[in-house]
Amino acid sequence: MKRVISDALEPWLVFLVVVGFFLASWWRGVSLGELDLRLDDKAALGTLVVEGVFAIALVPWLRWRGWRVDALTEPAGPIDVVRGVGLWFVTTLALAASFGIVTLVNAGYAKTLDPPPLTIALTRPVMLAVSILNAVFEEFLWLAYGVTALGRRIGKGRACAVSLGLRTAIHAYQGGLAVVGVFPLGLVFTVYYAMSRRVWPVIVAHALQDAFAFAALAAMSQAAR
Repeated sequence: MKRVISDALEPWLVFLVVVGFFLASWWRGVSLGELDLRLDDKAALGTLVVEGVFAIALVPWLRWRGWRVDALTEPAGPIDVVRGVGLWFVTTLALAASFGIVTLVNAGYAKTLDPPPLTIALTRPVMLAVSILNAVFEEFLWLAYGVTALGRRIGKGRACAVSLGLRTAIHAYQGGLAVVGVFPLGLVFTVYYAMSRRVWPVIVAHALQDAFAFAALAAMSQAAR
């Protein structure tokens, strides 16, 4: 099996399976008119189950092919929490700059970037679980594994570009907000990982970003009722 799937093909196969599944699910929802932009406990836990299935299937297979955590990231330590909080602050500035630039360049387009009619109805335990576990899944996929595996074949710069492009594309169903919001966030995370080879601070920053975003959207959903 190791010979059937070459090292060069391996990361593309992993991305195809994961990204293909989520894009196919989105396309199915659109084509059937069943695209649900309500995020409640059931939907959030359903996403975690899917990510868990991918992890259960892919992690043992990648370990069998020789991958280990120490090949993907520097060891974790308490200081990574501090680094993560600092990185989250940088992403907040990057998001503010991104929206500010769009507004200055094209104020008309900026008006179309209001969040889609997404209703958030998450209990706090589920919100916390989703924020943490989704951050772990995404950052190991896009950065720790993705950049490392692709970088060995196409170079770190190209690998970072592919990773960032796929991260943004998988959120495309959210419209212009995905480009203006997800892209700068992903850019900061990718640059940090490329320079430090530390995924743990990125996970902390991602979890914080998701938690605050969920809380803000939940408050907006309640205010709109």
